[in-house]
Formats: sequence, C-alpha cells, structure tokens
Amino acid sequence: MTTRRCSALVLGFVLLLGARGARAETYDRRWPTVPEDRNTPLGERVMDRLTAFAVAFERELDVLTIDLVSLRLDPRSRGCQLRIGGGDRRLALAVAGDVRVVDGTAQIKARLDVELAGRGAHVVLPRFEVAATSYRGERGVELRLPLIRRTF
Repeated sequence: MTTRRCSALVLGFVLLLGARGARAETYDRRWPTVPEDRNTPLGERVMDRLTAFAVAFERELDVLTIDLVSLRLDPRSRGCQLRIGGGDRRLALAVAGDVRVVDGTAQIKARLDVELAGRGAHVVLPRFEVAATSYRGERGVELRLPLIRRTF
C-alpha cells in the first residue's frame, strides 16, 4: 500500500512539473519580450498623441480659414482658446473665448473686440456655462448665465 501511494505521489509530482514546464513554454511563446516602454504610463502616451493631433489640426484650420478662425486646443487641461473674426483697417470684428470643461460643463470666458476706423473697443462678456441636457427624451444644450456671482 505504501509503495503504491509513494509511486502515485511521485507520478503526480512528475506530471505537475511537466505541466508547469509546458505552461511556462506557452507563456514564453505568447509573450516573448517585455513591453518596449515601461517608464511612460499609457495615459501619458495617449495625451502626447492627442496633443500632437491637436497641433496638426490647429495648423490645418488656420490654413483653411485664412486665419479667420483660430483654435488652440489643450487636451491636458481640457480646454481651448477660440477666436472667430476678421476685417480690414476700417472695420474689424472678433469674438474670442477661453473654454474649460469641468465635470461635463463647458465654462466660457468670452470677449468681443470691435475696431472701427482705427478706434477699438474691447467688451468682456460675463462668464457663462454650457451644459448638455435632455427634456422628455429630446437632447439639447442648457446655457447658464449667472446674474449674480459671489465667491467665498
């Protein structure tokens, strides 16, 4: 009885070692090398690619719109600077704004620049927010314009 148990135990041990060797061989075949860049996290690499895409998009937009639309994207801070406007030496009009996205709401700080015959006026508009909303299944945009703003 003891010899059978010992031989069964030895056989089981040999089978276990053989299975572990086969498993290690499978892992070596599936993943032959360590990933290339272990220092930079995936999120950073994604942000780097988004930033490169944003810069290329900004350049193309400037060329296509003949500098009437200027867009500067900043994926890391979830914001952008947008300027729309143009004119000549007699009359120029531009709307510009800084947009930041916080908790799914776009916070916009805008200004209006008007220039007439060399004299200009710069009007700073109140800061407002734009948020996505839905009412009875219809999707829309909610514009939040504060009448009184206080900070504590």
